[in-house]
Amino acid sequence: MIRVKFDIPERIMLADIVSIKQQGNRIEMSLIYSLLKELDFSPEEVEQHNIRTEGLIYKFQSNEEKDFDLSDQQIDIIYECISIIDGRNEVTSQMIPFLDKLDTLKQK
Repeated sequence: MIRVKFDIPERIMLADIVSIKQQGNRIEMSLIYSLLKELDFSPEEVEQHNIRTEGLIYKFQSNEEKDFDLSDQQIDIIYECISIIDGRNEVTSQMIPFLDKLDTLKQK
């Protein structure tokens, strides 16, 4: 288990990254489901940070970090999803700092 802090945009980006995997075995999909559930915003967070969408754009007033405990299996799935995105040439320049942060998870 690795503890990591993600801010609001990172939580949104990670949810998008792992959502790329739409099918897999039951264990993989359960791990993805639990990660997506954990990354989701509570009603209190939405209100506290004034999180909203305008079209496809997320808006928020503050950018608080939150601690997350990731299992080795979840980290493996995250890297698998990143490999899929990379293989499809779908990595954007906005993703690079976050992907660099995720790279440090494998080094821990």
